[in-house]
Amino acid sequence: RIGDKVENGLQAVRRFYAKVLDIALRNKGKVVLLSAVMVIGSLCLIPFIGMEFIPEQDTGGYTVTVDLPNGTTLEESLRVARQVEDIILSVPENEELMYSAGGSGGMMSGSNSSVSFSGTLKSLDERDREIDVILDDIRDRLKSVPGADIEVAASSAMMMSSSGVSVNLTGDDLDQLGLFADVLADRKS
Repeated sequence: RIGDKVENGLQAVRRFYAKVLDIALRNKGKVVLLSAVMVIGSLCLIPFIGMEFIPEQDTGGYTVTVDLPNGTTLEESLRVARQVEDIILSVPENEELMYSAGGSGGMMSGSNSSVSFSGTLKSLDERDREIDVILDDIRDRLKSVPGADIEVAASSAMMMSSSGVSVNLTGDDLDQLGLFADVLADRKS
C-alpha cells in the first residue's frame, strides 16, 4: 500500500512537471522575460537586504590594530598599548588578550609604529551579547585614545588557527637573529 501511494505521488509530480514544461516550451519568450525580471528584481533588493555568500560566524576571536604616527617611540607605543589593553580588559566578556608593539616596518605593516592585539571572548553560552555588539562597545571605548588610528574587527573562522605556538623574531642584527633562531630550533627537538 505504501509503495502504491508513493508511486501515485511520483506519477502526479511527473504529470505536473510535464504540464509546466509544455507551457514553458510553448511560451519561451515569456519565460525568458520573466526570468530576466526576477533577476533584475533580486538585484534591486540588495541595498535593502544586503548580500553575503559566507555569513559571519561568532567565533569569539577579534583583532585590534592601533596605528600610531611614524616616528612614535617604542616607549610611547607601549604606553598606548597599555591604555588600549586596559580598555579592552574592562569589557567583561573578554577572556584572552595578547599584543605586540612597535611594528616591524615590513611590507604588511602600514607604519613603523603600530600595536596589534589578538583577543578571544568567552564562549557564546557564557556571554549575553554577540560579538558585533561587544566590538562596537570596544570601538566606542577606544575613541578616548588620542592620536591613534584604531581598527577593530572580528576574526573569521578561517583566520582562527589552533596550530600550536608561533614565534616571530625581529631585530636589526640578522646574525644575532640567526643565533637566536638556532637556539630556539635546538630547544624544539
